[in-house]
Amino acid sequence: MTRNSYSLQGSVTHAEKEEAFEIPADAREAAAKRKGRIFVRLTTPLFALLLLASSVLWVRSYWANDYLVYGMARPAPKVCAQWGVVSNRGVCRVGWQQGDLVMGTGWSYTRNATFAWADRSTFWKRAGFNYEAKNNFQFFGRFCDFRIVSIPYWVFAGAFALMLAIPNRKSARVQRLFERFAAL
Repeated sequence: MTRNSYSLQGSVTHAEKEEAFEIPADAREAAAKRKGRIFVRLTTPLFALLLLASSVLWVRSYWANDYLVYGMARPAPKVCAQWGVVSNRGVCRVGWQQGDLVMGTGWSYTRNATFAWADRSTFWKRAGFNYEAKNNFQFFGRFCDFRIVSIPYWVFAGAFALMLAIPNRKSARVQRLFERFAAL
């Protein structure tokens, strides 16, 4: 049955319509591969840029301590809250705090000299990973609650490098690299 024969017939079943307009399996497969190639072409520059940015921030963090904060006013008793990102000595710390400390509102950026992390007591802290959470922490005679997550920059750089390598795994050069790495 051809597509044009439908106009000549009075009644056509639903199954016959589906059969007439069915997309062949090889065409569906080609469309899926094309979408995959488009996705890889769009994400590869993004991951390359993120890898470059994380590497630059990683190196920069050894001679500059960057502190980016967004503060906002809150109703009493916790009159202020802020989100912050600290880059220091190969580690990126993301944190949140609220308290009765009077902090600024809006965005602020501060650059200071680097400092050594105080607590390096466990393997994970020496590797750069940490999580801290305290409630009613006393700070300069005031009280605040905070949550901080520390992640080393090498994790970001490794993740972005891996995201660049995975789609290109079929290329011969990348395949040899994966084989060498697997042999270790």
